[in-house]
Amino acid sequence: MRQNWNILDFLIVVFSLTPLILKNVDQQFKYTAVFRVIKLLKPFRMISRSESLKVALISLFKSMSKINSVIAISFMFFTLLSIIAINQFKGSYNFC
Repeated sequence: MRQNWNILDFLIVVFSLTPLILKNVDQQFKYTAVFRVIKLLKPFRMISRSESLKVALISLFKSMSKINSVIAISFMFFTLLSIIAINQFKGSYNFC
């Protein structure tokens, strides 16, 4: 029963308990939140088992460049609209 996922689960449990132990032993140890990042590895277990989830994530990563282009264009559009709105309404609202 020594599979890679069992080792990963064991490491997640150990890294989850480490901040609790260090917090009780030493009050000066402030970097215990770093160990919580290790818990993010747990969902990779589900990704490796589900073929449709793999396909969805691969297509999401392939479309990132196009999504970034849409975000950039939207940001420029909203910036332009905000500049127009500021120039249009400046001084017309003299109260909060």
